[in-house]
Amino acid sequence: SLIPDYISRKHGEKWTTPHPIMTEILQETYGIMVYQEQVMRIANRLGDIPLREAYKMIKAISKKKHKIIAAAKEKFILGCKEKGLSEKQATEIFELIEKFAGYGFNKSHSTRYAFVAYQTAWLKTHYPVEFMAALLTLEMGNTEKVVDYISEAASMGIEILPPDINESMVNFTPIYKLDAQQKQHRVIRFGLAAVKGAGERAVQQIIEARREVEKFQSLFHFCENVDLRAVNKSAIEALVKAGAFDHLGGNRAQMVAGLENAIQAGSQFQSDKQNGQMNFFDAGSTKSDYSKDHERLPQVPPWPEQLMLQHEKAVLGFYVTSNPLSHCAEIIDLYSSKNTSKLEDAQDGEDVVIGGMIAKIRYHVTKKGKTAGAKMAVFILEDPQGQVECVLFPAKLKKFADYLEPDKVIFVKGKIDRRREKPNIIVAELIELDNVHEKIAHNRVRLIINSPDVTKPNIEKIKSLCLHHKGQSPVYLTIRTPKGRVHTEAGRKFAVKPDIEFCRQIRQIVGRKNLQLTG
Repeated sequence: SLIPDYISRKHGEKWTTPHPIMTEILQETYGIMVYQEQVMRIANRLGDIPLREAYKMIKAISKKKHKIIAAAKEKFILGCKEKGLSEKQATEIFELIEKFAGYGFNKSHSTRYAFVAYQTAWLKTHYPVEFMAALLTLEMGNTEKVVDYISEAASMGIEILPPDINESMVNFTPIYKLDAQQKQHRVIRFGLAAVKGAGERAVQQIIEARREVEKFQSLFHFCENVDLRAVNKSAIEALVKAGAFDHLGGNRAQMVAGLENAIQAGSQFQSDKQNGQMNFFDAGSTKSDYSKDHERLPQVPPWPEQLMLQHEKAVLGFYVTSNPLSHCAEIIDLYSSKNTSKLEDAQDGEDVVIGGMIAKIRYHVTKKGKTAGAKMAVFILEDPQGQVECVLFPAKLKKFADYLEPDKVIFVKGKIDRRREKPNIIVAELIELDNVHEKIAHNRVRLIINSPDVTKPNIEKIKSLCLHHKGQSPVYLTIRTPKGRVHTEAGRKFAVKPDIEFCRQIRQIVGRKNLQLTG
């Protein structure tokens, strides 16, 4: 990227170009090609290419029309030679043009983008909750972007609350909530129209009905008051699965099982009301007692958590109540050599082991090399900190194809590949959760202890744990002192099997970050 160069030059770093004409054209951008017009002028004044042809050349480069590019390059090099440049210099300049022309904007476009970028940055800084709510609403139909923006909101300290039939509006909406100290803070409530299967017309009708009754008291109360022609069974079921009725009594399985009866009762209620057939006690009453309505729902057990989460993902595109990863966070943390937030610092070719959930799988056909025509896979691995793209080349795909299932928690062993903008992982092996301890051998266990914590009770606890978890991995101790670190090895009789139970207990003594497993 030329951005760091641009910043350094703007702050005074000296720069040069191969020719005075380039220096003149690129003066305002410190010798770096930024605008399409600059590229066209360099092609015209250095390479003697007419401006109209220079524009066509830029378009050809962006669309990878190799024949037109080759002809333009030949003409450009001849023109540069006449200006006193060597063929090597001319070729290097053209390569810069090729690199830039594929993504550069014209100057007016760039100016407008800069202005919009400033406006959005200002709004995000001064009105973060409103800004993120608007952004989520804008991308409501794009699950991938909604997931990214919810993650961004979380990193900004903004809570996104799940859908609620009594609080949610059509779109993602900023609302006030009281925290534990009874102080008001702003959060974002999930928009009902973002629930797949709800439909905007149904959602509008629900909000209109809510204004009339002020608040829905139960599933039956809801069905009595919404227009059931607009709000059909599938729309209500989608909202139930999204958790929008969770505060109205009864669990989601009960509501889905009793939905048909609730709709029939609601439809009968509306029909009787329309025909003036309300009974004596209902006449003139605008409010009934709905507090016992949950007893009218079928007595079925709640869905198992995994099924509930699957339903959530089907209607929302992601998990809201919890996440399958939350149950595996400890073992992922324990057996991973890095997490996704640390990959930016990883070296190209570095060996890594990362645990996470398979979030998205794509298959491609290889176009080059010995495996041309064979199938390969690319999948997104999601850990508690973020995501990383993992590549399975044909031979590895053939070996591990059965492991590739959406939402499956798995460990990826492979090498970091930094050839693209973001690091990804070239997969060497996929390891299932149940086999991770056997597959990822730990040659040693290192405990780091601060010198004040080196007390007789703590040492006795560590010794006892080691003796109760005998294995092949030697235990090393590092003691932090004010003057530095002291390293020592425990005797062979204290070698351990560092399974999850051992690690959990040893962390309670030395601290989570002070246990290191090396393979």
